[in-house]
Amino acid sequence: MIYMKLKNNILLFLFILSMLSFTFCNGQISKKIERDSNTTTIVIDSNYNKLKTYLLKLSDTLHLDNFDAIIFLSEIGCPSCNKNFSNAIAKYLINKSNVLIILNAKGYQINTKPFLSNQLTNVVPDYGNDFYHLHLFFGSGIILFKDNQIEKIIEIKLENIEKTIHLVEQIGSDTNYIK
Repeated sequence: MIYMKLKNNILLFLFILSMLSFTFCNGQISKKIERDSNTTTIVIDSNYNKLKTYLLKLSDTLHLDNFDAIIFLSEIGCPSCNKNFSNAIAKYLINKSNVLIILNAKGYQINTKPFLSNQLTNVVPDYGNDFYHLHLFFGSGIILFKDNQIEKIIEIKLENIEKTIHLVEQIGSDTNYIK
């Protein structure tokens, strides 16, 4: 009897955990943010403050207010998406002072050489996986800012890779990119 209760509790816990993972990985949080105007400020401010703290831990010279976008590049998720995303970043954003690139890739799936120059001031490594503790997305992605707040969080997925690469091109060309 006790075994059955324990087994049921474990199954319930695993189900809840998988649902939370599904919610985070499929962008349901950002949809909730867009739908629920009463919580938008609270959630965005919380994530913005978490990012500020995270950047200050990486370096005391990184101030979130100096960036219009943060690009997080990893090898987790869709390998071909990460490769295409990485190539677009290297081509369009490598020297953009208003874009911070956080590198969490070791070069197994993507070419990291363009991001490893000591002369680049907008690329910082995160090999300790600290960014993932912010729970903003899983894998590679873009965070866009407007008026010192998070405007949009885009997780790289097969479904949105073409649109996201086009956005990277627009950010790189300094045009008013469509968000």
